[in-house]
Amino acid sequence: HFGLDTLSWAREGARVTGLDFSPDAIRAARDLASRTGIDADFVVGDVLDAATTLDGPFDVVYTGLGAICWIDDLQRWSRQVADLLEPGGMLYLVEFHPLTDIFNDDSLEVTESYFDDGKPYRDDNSGSYADRDATTRKNVTYSWTHPISSVLTHLMDAGFSLDRFQEHDFTLFPRFKELVNTHDDIHRFPADHPQLPLMYSLRATRITAALVTELVGGRDTNALAVGDALLDGNAGEAIARWDALIEAGEPALRIVATLTGQIRGWLWVSLLEQQGERDVAVIAK
Repeated sequence: HFGLDTLSWAREGARVTGLDFSPDAIRAARDLASRTGIDADFVVGDVLDAATTLDGPFDVVYTGLGAICWIDDLQRWSRQVADLLEPGGMLYLVEFHPLTDIFNDDSLEVTESYFDDGKPYRDDNSGSYADRDATTRKNVTYSWTHPISSVLTHLMDAGFSLDRFQEHDFTLFPRFKELVNTHDDIHRFPADHPQLPLMYSLRATRITAALVTELVGGRDTNALAVGDALLDGNAGEAIARWDALIEAGEPALRIVATLTGQIRGWLWVSLLEQQGERDVAVIAK
């Protein structure tokens, strides 16, 4: 929350903007960027108003570990993410797995509900994830468990297409006493212990009507010719026609969509003929 992930993206060559509601965190991030000589912008603001706070749109939105548990309204959050992105832009999210929230920290017994119906979890313990024994003030916090189905549904409702989703059997801090630090703060259950998902990650693309039109809008070339060559058993000709279409600027998605419909129709006709149907009207219907 003080810019480390943002600066990591910048070190890989990205032009980055980091957002946090805490002025202290933003000051620490700016100081760290200055001391390391890394070019990065950091802005104080509410993530639920990010689209109007930041000077977008952006190619990528990244949200890191332990972020969305502090957000009560995933619908609003997901729409902010969509509004921040260019059409075709990417969201990359990596988070602690919500399943871990149902277990008691000391016993791994199930003590909390996975489905909390939007009710917050209240915690007044001192310390932090960085130092659990630290002396801290103003310790009351509220957090929310968001089932993965809820995260995915809100993102799709906001116009995202899911490209990749993975669950991971490790985490980055000793969440449970049974975990073993295998290397570089990668914590896993021992090999003889039942394995549980401890983190997850996803990549999603913002899809708009204009983007779909751009992807599937064809030119004068004819993708049906590729299917005709395949159905005739001439793979070499099909490949040559495919290459010619791509070189002419035909969107690959349009070619695939055309082939899918063409081959599906051919399969239906073949199945009907195999069943003895000869009536052209019936086959066409």
